[in-house]
Amino acid sequence: VLDLPMQVHTVAAAREVADDRGKMALTRGPLVYAVEAMDAGDSFDDLAVSETSSFQISWDPELLGGVETISWNQFQAIPYYSWSNRGVGAMKVWLPVQE
Repeated sequence: VLDLPMQVHTVAAAREVADDRGKMALTRGPLVYAVEAMDAGDSFDDLAVSETSSFQISWDPELLGGVETISWNQFQAIPYYSWSNRGVGAMKVWLPVQE
């Protein structure tokens, strides 16, 4: 058994990319995470993250055959590789930064 503890890191988008300016992505080790609209509900457009957000890691054996999710406030992110496996829908990797 190999156990590699991985913390959640925020990665700032390059300022040269206008559409992503002022946004961050969530990563854990080599994995990039995404938020699907079906997990955020009516709050999808209000989705935001800050550098001081408190993240919780959870193993969900029922979700997508078993994945670790990142949760904060009322939002949940799943590994990007698993995006769109529960149906077609909107998704965000680059999340607006809440000041």
